[in-house]
Amino acid sequence: MKRIELDPESKAELVEIVQDYFTAELEQELGRFEAEFLIDHLADHMGPFFYNRGLNDAKALLQKTMDDYNDALYGLERHPVRR
Repeated sequence: MKRIELDPESKAELVEIVQDYFTAELEQELGRFEAEFLIDHLADHMGPFFYNRGLNDAKALLQKTMDDYNDALYGLERHPVRR
């Protein structure tokens, strides 16, 4: 599977979030390099779970939409009049 890559702006924002968390919750300073390493590690090991969840959510939405189309098409069907 292809590695999850983040654009520089997103990665910089995540670095700040991780650093703020470590400072506020763990009372530890985390350098930029360490935060980026942690983000890369989490992306490699946890990212696929979140990615797959997103795919499953999209698949469910697409299935619901297709079901709605099928219902609409069924409603357009014409049946012969029987006597």
